Amino acid sequence: MRAFTLMEVLAVVVLLAIGASVATVSLAGASDAAAAERAISLIRDADARARLLSARGQAVSLQVSDRTRIIVVTENGDRRTYDFADSSRLYLLDHDDHEITSVHFDARGRSQDYTVMCQSNTGTQRVRFAGLTGWSTVERETSP
Repeated sequence: MRAFTLMEVLAVVVLLAIGASVATVSLAGASDAAAAERAISLIRDADARARLLSARGQAVSLQVSDRTRIIVVTENGDRRTYDFADSSRLYLLDHDDHEITSVHFDARGRSQDYTVMCQSNTGTQRVRFAGLTGWSTVERETSP
């Protein structure tokens, strides 16, 4: 009957430990990336909702509240809130990157050019919107 030596068993245990540590580090980075993509998706969704409602003839504004949520408000008081993680801080900026309180959309779904900046532990993301078309671009800065 053939058995494994102590050195062979230790070698297998070490290889399994190395594999587990690599997988853990990879998955941690993936969850941070997923959280960043979710934030971008929520920001774009808020803009699309505001444009759609305003194109239907309602006066609509987009606001940041408590630096942790985006609120789309219509003229009749309807609100849609987009909540972000507690570790995220949101800023609404004009085209010159000065902080503003809200963005207003006209009856054709147009607004001024604006940016939503989202700061988190993993870095800063800026989603820039072209007011005329709603086209958006994303800029990412990672934290060291």
